Amino acid sequence: MEHENRIVFFVKDIADILKLSKEFAYTLFRREDFPGMCIANRFCIRKDYFWEWLDLQDNSQRRLDDEKKC
Repeated sequence: MEHENRIVFFVKDIADILKLSKEFAYTLFRREDFPGMCIANRFCIRKDYFWEWLDLQDNSQRRLDDEKKC
């Protein structure tokens, strides 16, 4: 995968990885819980922070799904 050697991901990278539009990726960067940053007028996120954030989203959704089953 072309993203493996990167230290940071940019909006286009996040859109490609998640198979989302760039517009929706921009909304992620504007969320308070998304650990992105702006450097030289470009949104970016450390690769390790992105994978940790994504893992937390998965775990949160599983918890919500489990609660719905109760």
